[in-house]
Amino acid sequence: MPLIEFECNACKNRFEELIYRTEELSTVKCPGCRQLDVIRLPSTFGLCSGGTFSGNIGQSCSGCAKTSCASCSK
Repeated sequence: MPLIEFECNACKNRFEELIYRTEELSTVKCPGCRQLDVIRLPSTFGLCSGGTFSGNIGQSCSGCAKTSCASCSK
């Protein structure tokens, strides 16, 4: 059940919807103006390891020179 980000072409409102099935993508309405004219935005994700949040995948976190959190001991 992914949380998908959208932007309304009519009012430029950005919002998220929890989508259970792919068929639901064509029925997503803007919560602001209720228009169906929305586009799906590319989503990013972050991860938390040892209490430190990192949303920059492929870059090192603060105080760490590694490029993968899988090999990090923090």
